[in-house]
Amino acid sequence: MELKLKMIHFQLTRRCNLHCHFCGQKRNADPRPMETADWLRLMEELAPQAKDTIIVLWGGEPTIAPNFETIAAQAFQMGFHLHIITNGTRLEQWAPFLKERFDEVFLSVDGPEPIHDAIRGKGVFDTIRRNLPRLTGGRARVSIMTVAAPESLAFLDQIPFGLPVDRAILHELIYLDDAEAAQLPPEVAAAWHANHTEEYKRDLAQTIAHLKNTTFPIPVEFQPHGIEGFCREPYWHLHVGSGGETGFCTDFTHYSLGNVHDHSLYEIFHGEAAENFRKVGRIVFCNHCAWKNTPLTIQHFPCKSNGHYLETTGMTPILLKL
Repeated sequence: MELKLKMIHFQLTRRCNLHCHFCGQKRNADPRPMETADWLRLMEELAPQAKDTIIVLWGGEPTIAPNFETIAAQAFQMGFHLHIITNGTRLEQWAPFLKERFDEVFLSVDGPEPIHDAIRGKGVFDTIRRNLPRLTGGRARVSIMTVAAPESLAFLDQIPFGLPVDRAILHELIYLDDAEAAQLPPEVAAAWHANHTEEYKRDLAQTIAHLKNTTFPIPVEFQPHGIEGFCREPYWHLHVGSGGETGFCTDFTHYSLGNVHDHSLYEIFHGEAAENFRKVGRIVFCNHCAWKNTPLTIQHFPCKSNGHYLETTGMTPILLKL
């Protein structure tokens, strides 16, 4: 497989204004936090390939980072493809900025209003619903990302929950069983250990079977766990944490390929640690990774949009017939 960095996640902050129980991003402050100049330096390194590179801004909640606007504006000006993962609570302030500079806005939405608010907080769903129209007419495609959490399974056939979005990405709850957690330091396993009920796998399988017989108004895809075989992420993707540590995974950051305070992106992506990771090809978390998927393993559900599914591979939209 070609070795070329095409997508990079910038975790601008671990801070968030919500406290979702299944989120693994709750961390203490980084000892060497990234400053605005550090992020801008990384973009300068990538500038020669800007038109072929996706930068994803996320957190925590990226819009609460004090340098969010500066970094996003510069990335757009330099010609990068710009994506954001946000909880949507600050759309009233940021929607005009997002719709003109971002190619894709990913919103975290976990179910209809009562379910979403039970997970995220009272009034959060209504805030998203009221402010989503502010994204209309811009360049950004709007996708919701929904965790198939135990409390939301019975409501997933209601996607997109009355919201005016372009597509939905459904992914399995991240968790570790006892045997898997035992292979990791306790502080690493804590965020994901026992993060599911004993009935979760059974209930999820029943839900997915039901969704295969449900017709949605927009394209909906499910990214399952436990996909065996080859992972593409180490060959085209890099994650930079809020303290400069890097890895190939976004959710599983207990290892580091090197810190951008000390090394260039090129040195890290082509370095010894990265090559060793590619050779091993698997860590314990791979059993529960929703992103270790290919166009063949992602599951799509019936959709009313002319009998087609919309899928994105790299940066080329592909229409797949049912």
